[in-house]
Amino acid sequence: MQLQLSKDAINKAIMAFEVSWAPASGFAVYNRKYRKAIVPDPANTDSGVTIGIGYDCGQYKATRIKLDWQSVLPLHMVNALAATAGLKKHQAVNSLPSVSMVDVPIETALQVFYNTTIFEFAKKAARIYPDLFKLHPVEQSVITGLVYNRGESLGGERRREMRQLIMAIKNDNDKEMADLIRSMCRLWPNTLGLRKRREAEAALIELADTPVQPADILNIPL
Repeated sequence: MQLQLSKDAINKAIMAFEVSWAPASGFAVYNRKYRKAIVPDPANTDSGVTIGIGYDCGQYKATRIKLDWQSVLPLHMVNALAATAGLKKHQAVNSLPSVSMVDVPIETALQVFYNTTIFEFAKKAARIYPDLFKLHPVEQSVITGLVYNRGESLGGERRREMRQLIMAIKNDNDKEMADLIRSMCRLWPNTLGLRKRREAEAALIELADTPVQPADILNIPL
């Protein structure tokens, strides 16, 4: 069994919001704004020191950060990033000077994303949504991107729509999936970027299930 993700949908559902990818300019904004470590919106999110394609060091242990980056970045940069493991919000902001020398070219960022990160989150998505593999590749990509952004927890009122998606995905009900994703906008009344992200995901879910070209497919063994 495997997932089949659409690389084009990954660009539209993940890259567009993590690093401002755009159809016309590609990763030009990344090269201007995201080669250096940032802490996105620390007042309204639990973000940590973030590098590459939304790689949040606040969500990982030091050993994992080293494993993911040691083959593509110099050792002193990797060690500096590892020292920010688990730090979030203003703790993470305070640690930014210690990682000011870290520089991640887009080629390096994409290498880590496609070699490790997307596989990790696709498998997480498949664990909580066991029928995910039945969906169209664009829809599989959107749900993977949702888990990438929100995590895999299903507990609590804030995760209500995440739980309800289980049956919507099982039934391959595009309208219900899109409605549930839009409903999540209630959680971020003051964070326009996240509301735009949910709207874009819902719109992708609502696209007609047209065939995807083989060159656009990323296979994820489960």
